[in-house]
Amino acid sequence: MAVGNHYVVWLEEDKDGVPQLMGARVDDGSAVQLTQAKASDVQPLPIGFIGDTLIWVENYFTMRAMPLNIEKSTSGSLNYAPIPNAPKPEPIKRPRVPEKKFDIAPSAPMATESEIQIEVNVEGHKMQFDEQPFIEEGTTLVQFRPIFEKLGLQIQWDGDTQTITGSADGVSIRLQINKPEAFVNGVAVDLEEAPRIEHEVTVVPLRFVGEATGRKVIWDDKLHAVYIIAPETVGKLLYPNGKLKYEGQLKNGKMNGKGKLYWEDGTLWYDAEFMNDAVEGTGTFIQQGLIDGNDMTNFYYVGEIKHGIPDGQGKGYDPRGRLIYQGGFENGKYAGHGKYFVNGKIVYDGDFVMSQYDGYGKLYSGGYLLYEGQFKANNRHGKGKLYEQAFHHTLDYEGEFKNDIFNGEGSFYSSIDSFYTGQWVNGKKEGIGKEYSSYLLDYEGEFHNGVREGNGKLFESDRRIYEGMFKNGKPEGKGKLTDEYGKIIFEGQFLDGKPAGS
Repeated sequence: MAVGNHYVVWLEEDKDGVPQLMGARVDDGSAVQLTQAKASDVQPLPIGFIGDTLIWVENYFTMRAMPLNIEKSTSGSLNYAPIPNAPKPEPIKRPRVPEKKFDIAPSAPMATESEIQIEVNVEGHKMQFDEQPFIEEGTTLVQFRPIFEKLGLQIQWDGDTQTITGSADGVSIRLQINKPEAFVNGVAVDLEEAPRIEHEVTVVPLRFVGEATGRKVIWDDKLHAVYIIAPETVGKLLYPNGKLKYEGQLKNGKMNGKGKLYWEDGTLWYDAEFMNDAVEGTGTFIQQGLIDGNDMTNFYYVGEIKHGIPDGQGKGYDPRGRLIYQGGFENGKYAGHGKYFVNGKIVYDGDFVMSQYDGYGKLYSGGYLLYEGQFKANNRHGKGKLYEQAFHHTLDYEGEFKNDIFNGEGSFYSSIDSFYTGQWVNGKKEGIGKEYSSYLLDYEGEFHNGVREGNGKLFESDRRIYEGMFKNGKPEGKGKLTDEYGKIIFEGQFLDGKPAGS
């Protein structure tokens, strides 16, 4: 005797004494004769089943296979002979897990500032150069022709000796390429850096040229900017108690140009550009006291300023000089694209509105990308990707968020080959979805409060398929159980995952 999923087969002699294969259904015992061998034939030798497909050897060397499908009998046993070369029934294909990229969170980029560019401002005018200014051993070198012309110097060039001469009323400056010595009105002056040719452009030491023409030269280390100003525009303003209020450029008794504004206790407030007593342009703003409930004393800002408030492109630093923020500002708040840092490590790179994460961005944690997608008011809101942080930093969830919680359509990956994809409400499976495990579909249908509930389809591990109602994650209510070929095993009511009635 051999036993399959739903049938048994055995040898039995017919009325002529010839062994025949007999088969019967397990559920109701309906028996049929499967072969019609003649007395001269060698009896078939049954081997066993694969599922409900019978395998046996005929004539000792011929392998035969026959998928059984014994129907219930109402009039006793029926003779049945297999059809030669009968096609095997096709099992229902269990859907495989959709292809998933092995998406690993990238590590956080280093907290680096944007490339430093030297700005040169001559008497309120920002200079433009073909060859950008650069610093060599502490000396700023600039393209000679634009700066000479801006300072009112007439230029002469001697190609034979590679000598530059600039002259104006009462002053004559002579420099020679690669010579660390210059002449001002015929008097020799040592140079920290000699003039030279860079990328076919002649560059000269900026401070020397500015001071040689009688100007005052100011270097702003935080802005990486050089200001060349007329000394007669520089003055001071005092508080009523006689303490220094302002020192820098003045016009008609008002702060105008480059200068420094101090608090009454002597601490620096602004080192910036002024216009008619207002801070307008670029500069450093040193904060004092509370801002939005936080003590920001000695935190400082470097960048564009309008009406005394950070506005435009700039950078924020803590009192130790560590970069906190780099990007856009509007009315003193982070706005537009920017990068936010904590203890020198990047935390967020993306869009801001009113100093909050808002728009598209990347959030980092522990040195790796934690989330990439849409934000609203500091919360994940919209479409995005969330990465696992504990071990391998692989993709955890991809889909829609609302107020930092899974909401809408999304896929949650519990492992590489097991995940849920479907609808979410407040972080729980809710609505229509699919659960996969071991690369194969386990369940598709309705969910409620995180569990299978409602109408659904379950692929059981023993190749049975249940379709019907679920409650608390189990089949319960009206349903149907079939085998992998779609043949009905049971149809009726289920209770706590099991058939409960006819």
